[in-house]
Amino acid sequence: MLNRQYSHILCRVASEIFLKGKNQRQFTSKLVANIKIQTGQEKVYTQRGRILLPFFKEHHKLQLVFGIQTYSPAVFIETNNVTEEYLEEIQTIAIKLMQKSEGTFHIQTKRSDKTFPLTSVQVNHKMGEQIEASNKDITFKLKSPDHILGIEITQKGTFVYNQQIKCEGGLPAGKEGEAVIEIKDEREVIAALLMMKRGVEIKFVKNQSFTNYQELIQNFFPKKLKTVPSVEVYQENCNNQKNQPCIVVDGKDIETRAEGILTDQIQNAMILSPIVAWTKGQVMKEFQRYKNLSEINS
Repeated sequence: MLNRQYSHILCRVASEIFLKGKNQRQFTSKLVANIKIQTGQEKVYTQRGRILLPFFKEHHKLQLVFGIQTYSPAVFIETNNVTEEYLEEIQTIAIKLMQKSEGTFHIQTKRSDKTFPLTSVQVNHKMGEQIEASNKDITFKLKSPDHILGIEITQKGTFVYNQQIKCEGGLPAGKEGEAVIEIKDEREVIAALLMMKRGVEIKFVKNQSFTNYQELIQNFFPKKLKTVPSVEVYQENCNNQKNQPCIVVDGKDIETRAEGILTDQIQNAMILSPIVAWTKGQVMKEFQRYKNLSEINS
């Protein structure tokens, strides 16, 4: 059996980016740039709706990049000519990736190269038979399987993978304008992260609470976080640039907080509260999830 290791990372772009129509390329380019910064990988490129980069050991850093839906470590088998030996190599890789699996499995084949001699259904059938024959602990199941083997056939070669690692989705951070927030506790941290997930670049009022959470938030943003002395200074800068100020609040006692924020000088500010209907339990659960994700990838 061939001793093939993972060679690539295959990233799936969040569906929201595909809905951007003519602006889709701009969002994808921003996502590629963010991936390069947040992973330290330079060879990142797009191919037929996927983002590809060479396999690297710390690939879990991709879970911190907003805009990626899922990704898969994959084996790439290059070809210029589809031969029987080439089909056998795909089969060998598929068997190897599933050799230690138990339970049930399903095969998903995507064939963008329409000149490939087998249809997607034929590939599924052929590979499924061989996997079952080589591993007595696993059986094929069409719906709700324990494992999914993915095969993506392109004109340049074939990607084979056996896992899809879930990421945050959303839009690339830093693509959709800017806003300011004053961090007080975990509620504002989650509000800031959710706005970053919508593509917004957040500026933070510099205080001790921000310092306490700065490292956590920084892990999810590709550039150094920006700070301002106060909301009023941010507002003044917006007025000088003829931009409407945007202020993020946590949603708790939103009217009181908004009244406290909106001085005579900033009555024209847009107030955003992404967690206005969240309970304390929901906030803390999401905060712990982000914290765990950050610690795993630090």
